[in-house]
Amino acid sequence: MFTNKDNFKIYQKIQEVRKMYSQFKQSVVIQLEKLENQIETIIYELSQRDVLDQMYDKTIENDNSVVSDELVQEVVQVWNKICYQKNDEYFPKFNDQLVIKIQKTLKFWEQQIQDTLQMDLGIIPRYPEQYYKFDANAKFPSIQIIEEAIIEQTQSQTHYCFALVDERLSQLEPSSIKFKFPKFCGDIGVGIGDLQILKTKNFRPQLNQINNGAFVCFQDSYTINTEQDDLNWKTKGFRFDQNDIIEVSYEPNIKRVTWKKAKNQNEGYQMTLQNDKRELHFCVIVKTQGAKVEIAKE
Repeated sequence: MFTNKDNFKIYQKIQEVRKMYSQFKQSVVIQLEKLENQIETIIYELSQRDVLDQMYDKTIENDNSVVSDELVQEVVQVWNKICYQKNDEYFPKFNDQLVIKIQKTLKFWEQQIQDTLQMDLGIIPRYPEQYYKFDANAKFPSIQIIEEAIIEQTQSQTHYCFALVDERLSQLEPSSIKFKFPKFCGDIGVGIGDLQILKTKNFRPQLNQINNGAFVCFQDSYTINTEQDDLNWKTKGFRFDQNDIIEVSYEPNIKRVTWKKAKNQNEGYQMTLQNDKRELHFCVIVKTQGAKVEIAKE
């Protein structure tokens, strides 16, 4: 799954952060439940004292009371018993310091969470696309790889030719890559491809038919969708040219592929996969001799 130790370290760090948050969330829920029980106990005990006060006022001091003499006597007995005994036996001694402590604790938790939400995301280490490189064993033969991160079409072809990035896309975490175009000529497409399907088609499938193994956007807004005929070989995408850097992202949790311009992210396109049980890789398509595509570095 991991083509180098750096990507494995990234994965480990992501899992560590997720585990840390999960444990914290579970602990907070448990502690809040305990705190809620304590607060409810305090409220209950205080309310009981208030109820007795009300009963005493209504039955003893109210001459118009319709309460039976038996009930009056019962309340009087209870009240007298409380008055002559230590209140602690019936009600915990109310202490303003307890309320103050609860307030301080809740404020502290709130402030800590707010500080975390406002953290500078710039301190998070970025892992640029330099970790990606083209796979010499996953491309059409006429495509040449230059210094791992650049491909060039050396012969014009009648069909569209693929070159795949070496690392398989994670089924757990989002992945993204940026492509730029040192020499923009002919039709050029970028996206993701199904390695197993493309391999059976020698990395040069018929794109006007589904089951071609690709999810791609071309420079002239044509889209390729191996699964859905109504999205395959249709002008549903967006246009880009030599001056653009195109970012391709894949979100496995919602099975979505996104294309957007790095400098104008309002321009782009999205597809949702129906079947994500595939060996997916980022890919590029070139057809005309001299066309070059490069994996952009941060």
